[in-house]
Amino acid sequence: MVQKKRKGRVVQMPQTEENQIRARARSLPIGRCYITRGWEESREGNVIVTRMHKQGGVTVGAFLVDLALLGIKDSTYRFNLSQEEYADFLNKMHAKDAMEETDYVLAHNLIYGALEYAESFRIKPHKDFSVSRYILEEDTEEIPLMDIEFGVEGVPTIFTSNQDPRTGLKST
Repeated sequence: MVQKKRKGRVVQMPQTEENQIRARARSLPIGRCYITRGWEESREGNVIVTRMHKQGGVTVGAFLVDLALLGIKDSTYRFNLSQEEYADFLNKMHAKDAMEETDYVLAHNLIYGALEYAESFRIKPHKDFSVSRYILEEDTEEIPLMDIEFGVEGVPTIFTSNQDPRTGLKST
């Protein structure tokens, strides 16, 4: 007797923010990018990369990048923020650090360069980078490579004092 094949059920994955970013973010056009002013001197800065939705929403990836050694120290993401939510997000970032607009090529090189430098010392990126990396373009030859110094004068360095190297003020 020949058995009939049953058609399989299609199980849809829950539409979590993480799944949306993994599945759709790279198909969205890149929007504005920002970086902390003074990142070259402090060897650390926040890098923000946005992706624009057709209906006006914004997907955002924020990366705290340590160029001295630690790589991606923090990472966060938001999918399809309204313009108001996006403005609030940027205002909070600007209140924390003075930010300036930059181009995507610099943002990409800083993030992936810091990641690679840290990984050469077996330092792993922040856990949320496993999702926020999908807001970035893949690290391929299509993105021009920039010459950026990692470490401090080429030497891997950890800042251990409670003094913020960007401001000279003691941390609490």
